[in-house]
Amino acid sequence: MIHIYKGDDGLRKALLVSSNAYEDRDEEIVKEAALKDYVENFTPTPLLFWHGGQAIGKVIDAQMVGPFMLELAKELPNKVIDLARPGEPIFLVERRHVWDMIEEHKGEWGVSIGFQAKASEGKAGEFDNILKFESSLLPRTVAANAFTYAAV
Repeated sequence: MIHIYKGDDGLRKALLVSSNAYEDRDEEIVKEAALKDYVENFTPTPLLFWHGGQAIGKVIDAQMVGPFMLELAKELPNKVIDLARPGEPIFLVERRHVWDMIEEHKGEWGVSIGFQAKASEGKAGEFDNILKFESSLLPRTVAANAFTYAAV
């Protein structure tokens, strides 16, 4: 079940199951220790739509529940933004309409994190340390990690 959370300012919040310490569809693993380190040293990051364009929100908190990393993101105030990824034509939309669409299509959204990392010495595709710079909402069917989920 998806719940809608709004702050006193009327802006929506989203609960994101952003990552976990399991192998994803790209045969990569962000190890639990790397996720815990990110949570312990949390710094807010932008929330994007499908790894591109201007931010639709801001990740404002993070915590671990077992091997799962949960994040709380907050809608940014409404304005016209460009959702185009680099090299794509401009795609202008009001930020609130993106959140409306996400809210309307409940259960269809996954999450992907954007990060920089070096593969661990043990095995290619395993990451012991990450520098996370964004989280993105995208359709669950294309999210690298099938266990991710977003609820607005």
